[in-house]
Amino acid sequence: MRLRHKIRKLVDGKSPGEREKTYARLLRPNPLPVETRRVIETIDPASFEQIRRRYVVADPGADWPKYLDLDRWIGVNIRRIRQL
Repeated sequence: MRLRHKIRKLVDGKSPGEREKTYARLLRPNPLPVETRRVIETIDPASFEQIRRRYVVADPGADWPKYLDLDRWIGVNIRRIRQL
């Protein structure tokens, strides 16, 4: 829904100031050059291993082992931060 709303704003002509802001935001380089690997390196491995052992599920089935896969979830959260 959010993408559809943004596209509609670009083409409806009701808010030309918003259109220029949106185009500028789409065209400028990434303002937060945060790398997943660098963030993961700042996490204490021993502490994270304790957390992982406490919350790990042997057979999560269809569910993703949420937050225990650092590569996946740090990347997801970096994207969320950039959207904000």
